[in-house]
Amino acid sequence: MKGIGGLGHRGMSLVEVLVAMLVLGIGVMGYAALQLRAVKMTEDTYSRSQAMAIAQDLVERIKVNINAEATYTAEASWTGDLVEQSCFVASPDSVTRPCTDLQVAAADIYETRLTAQTMLPTGSVAVVPCASITCVTVAWNETTTASCDESQIIDGERGANANCVVLPTIAD
Repeated sequence: MKGIGGLGHRGMSLVEVLVAMLVLGIGVMGYAALQLRAVKMTEDTYSRSQAMAIAQDLVERIKVNINAEATYTAEASWTGDLVEQSCFVASPDSVTRPCTDLQVAAADIYETRLTAQTMLPTGSVAVVPCASITCVTVAWNETTTASCDESQIIDGERGANANCVVLPTIAD
């Protein structure tokens, strides 16, 4: 069968094939970039939810052991090497309880720091003053707890690279 002008159709030319491959390649690269972004956002969401759970757990531990508040809020409790502390509280009354409030606080701090380091990439925790209250700060991905304070907030938002959760806990 002859087309217009008397020439027959013989298929696609090499140029048409190359253009089709180029369009397909651009589409596949765009899809791959979208997938990478989705994986990163999923990872960030997971880290944020883990950090929130760690912060909430620590807030509850502090409220239960309010007599040792000074231990929880001491900066030295959240820095330095991680030294294993353990304490088992068998009974709520002070007569049969084998641990003091300070020992319970030291064990809570150890467990919280260990959990943050285990569950989050380069995770760290601190209990820090913020405004007229005390806040639990959990940071990860090379963000330090010091870079999560109120002075780092610009126009209502932290920097784009700030990976942290700040949860109010104790009224001063």
